[in-house]
Amino acid sequence: MVAVIMAIKLVSLLLVALLSYSEPSSADTSADHLILLRQACDSLSKALSFLSNVADRLTLDGLLGVVIAREQSKSLLELIDANTGHSADHNTSQVLFVKRKLSEVHQRAVQVSTAMPYAWRQDPQYFCGKSFRLRTEKSQINEFISNGLEIGRILSGSIWSKLICHSKDFPLGERHQHPHQHQPSSAGNYTLNERVSDACLSELLNGCHVSAFCWTLFTAVEFDEYPLAHQVFYLTIARSMDCLSKLPPPVAATVDAKITALCSSMFRVNLRVEARNYPSEDQDLFMQNIAFCGLSGYRPFRERLRWLEVIRSWQRSQPGAGCFPVNLHQLARMLAQSRPKRRERILADGCSLHKTSMALAAVSVYVQTLSAPFTGCTTSNALTVQ
Repeated sequence: MVAVIMAIKLVSLLLVALLSYSEPSSADTSADHLILLRQACDSLSKALSFLSNVADRLTLDGLLGVVIAREQSKSLLELIDANTGHSADHNTSQVLFVKRKLSEVHQRAVQVSTAMPYAWRQDPQYFCGKSFRLRTEKSQINEFISNGLEIGRILSGSIWSKLICHSKDFPLGERHQHPHQHQPSSAGNYTLNERVSDACLSELLNGCHVSAFCWTLFTAVEFDEYPLAHQVFYLTIARSMDCLSKLPPPVAATVDAKITALCSSMFRVNLRVEARNYPSEDQDLFMQNIAFCGLSGYRPFRERLRWLEVIRSWQRSQPGAGCFPVNLHQLARMLAQSRPKRRERILADGCSLHKTSMALAAVSVYVQTLSAPFTGCTTSNALTVQ
């Protein structure tokens, strides 16, 4: 008799469990979608844990991805609270799950952000330099650089918390044009390298000043690869800081079209990298393009979820768990082309702080996309691993 009663209780418990895990309703987010979101958040958490372990070696560039992950996860949590609090259409367990994963990312990012003093010691010239307004004389650019570049303000959370819930596309046919075609020069004899980019960023971040020289350089159309990423980075910050309101209205009105054209070129660069099976030396650039154009809202980057899977495959499990490594060939190419990152730091085990930072920024784009059913942000009707 006791055995029968126990059997009945067991069957009852099984029925309850089955009812609790019944097929999701139309309002539920698919299991595959949630798995991708969990994997993306876990990837961020692992990268942040790695950076936490090397906090005393972090540089300005290494912290940028941390700040982006921190501000993006914070903004997403706020949007979820605002959106799900006014609707009964959401699966409560799914909402709690998503909030828990985002909270884990946010807490880790806040912890790593405390390494800011270390970055200041590593790169003091980026936090206490003098500000100048640039003209077109190359001698003044050199003077500006030698006096220090106060660009530490790129770590301001307010810049990156605003880059949320944007959704844009390229003009019809733009995605499939031939990768980067040379255009007539509009930048004179100047090259958009890291030194000049930092100089223009410094004046932008200190008083929202946009000199004619920097505007011409950062809206030129003939650049490719890394200079393209610098252009979008600059214009995105200018728009997020509302610096464009200080430009003449006819000029400010052209910014969206300029960023669209630049991101269209960057998308074709990424297609080119993909066609070459993602060479190691191009992976950093590939993630920069996703990060800056994805945060600006461009759906061709945000919704290409197979690129999230590719990025995750580059993350190391052991040693240096969570980091994104480089190889000697990549480093040799960077040095040969005279384009080392602002203060790249490659650790003894091959882990790259800059590449890990860019991975944080790029994966944050996909977390924003995958969180859309809970934040209420516009996204495509069906997200698939395209």
